[in-house]
Amino acid sequence: MLLLIACTKGVPDTGTQDENSPPVGAVALAPESLTAAVDVVAATTVEDDDDDPVVWEFVWSVDGAVVQEGFQNWLAAGTASKGQAVSVDATPWDGIDYGETATASGTLENALPMVTSVVISPEAPLEGEALDCSAEGEDADNDDLSWTVSWLVNGEDAGAEVPADTTLSGETWTCVAVANDGNTDSWPGETSVVIQ
Repeated sequence: MLLLIACTKGVPDTGTQDENSPPVGAVALAPESLTAAVDVVAATTVEDDDDDPVVWEFVWSVDGAVVQEGFQNWLAAGTASKGQAVSVDATPWDGIDYGETATASGTLENALPMVTSVVISPEAPLEGEALDCSAEGEDADNDDLSWTVSWLVNGEDAGAEVPADTTLSGETWTCVAVANDGNTDSWPGETSVVIQ
């Protein structure tokens, strides 16, 4: 009698493997007020049922034209200008599957002008000398700046000019300068001198 024995090795498991669940994400632009003076950031949130680590890919556009692609989740300040629309398409990837692309957009508002320098001349004034104040500033939107200058003496309002024979020895005079870009005032800049 001939006995045949069949051996099976490495038979595939006929069970069904769990399918990967693609990540589900959302994106929003930050900060809340977008201007040319600050980076625009894509703030993302994501859920992945498999707890896989998730990587985001970003496509940034300004007025509908793509200006940046890759993994960088911010658009550098100055890339877009006041009044332009910025949008980002953000796509999550868990190493296996891509999730649906999330989109966020916003329009750049007027940037607040900044006072960068306030200088009083002369630097070491003598009693009775007139004082002059000059200021410089910058504006991320390249708007022309106008200036308002006011004076304080020992913390009290002293008007817009300091003519000769006004200052007394020991007094502290402060120049306060505010820039305006045609839309918004800057935060004030100031500097002080003590009359000799």
